[in-house]
Amino acid sequence: MAVYSHHFASLYDSLMGDYGNLITLTQKLIKRYAVKKKSLHVLELACGTGNILKELPKEYILEGLDNSTGMLEVAKKKVPSAVFHYGDMSNFNLKKQFDAIICIFDSINHLLSFRQWQKMFGLVAKHLDTNGVFIFDINTPLRLETLASFPAYVKKQDDMLMCVKIIQTGQHLFDARFEIFDKVSTDKVTCLEEDVYEITVPVISIEKALKKYFTLVKMIDPSRPKVIAKTGRIFFVCRKK
Repeated sequence: MAVYSHHFASLYDSLMGDYGNLITLTQKLIKRYAVKKKSLHVLELACGTGNILKELPKEYILEGLDNSTGMLEVAKKKVPSAVFHYGDMSNFNLKKQFDAIICIFDSINHLLSFRQWQKMFGLVAKHLDTNGVFIFDINTPLRLETLASFPAYVKKQDDMLMCVKIIQTGQHLFDARFEIFDKVSTDKVTCLEEDVYEITVPVISIEKALKKYFTLVKMIDPSRPKVIAKTGRIFFVCRKK
């Protein structure tokens, strides 16, 4: 599972760009499918720097879990009202239950064995209240295979230059290799290298694993009216059995 360095965590927001459409979709799905009450208790797994939690209604009781202390330091400043936990999303026990648990930005793909995915599904069900909902998204195999076919992507942000290349290193394993050059306008340029790994899992295997704990309510393609063979990102909305 990806563990971001402190330096990378501090640069994460400025480098990753705008994911506003995914945040808006997540908000809508929680509002539509979670139990109808004002103060929903929501847990975000792999909460990162808190970009989603900070956009949720202030009436919600918010908690986040991440395995990067650097990310959590940023999130705590961004969402001071939330409770944050340091931990592994495939091995956690918070000893409480939630109305909704979310895991967005294809974070589940960072769990590098499908056994970890299955273990996470079981833990999510354990931490959901009656009729609780689990909302997560994935990068499909097609999306990562397509990204791996592209040349390196270069982006300039303020005084930083980022180069990222997606490399397929195994049948289902992909490496997002970052090179970040800071203070490029000076004679003291620093370079940060970071490898972020993801695996892909066939959608049919995910559906089968979910059925042990959940009723699959809906699968959503954020960019199309319905999920098709060419879909690159899928949101799953699941209700605890």
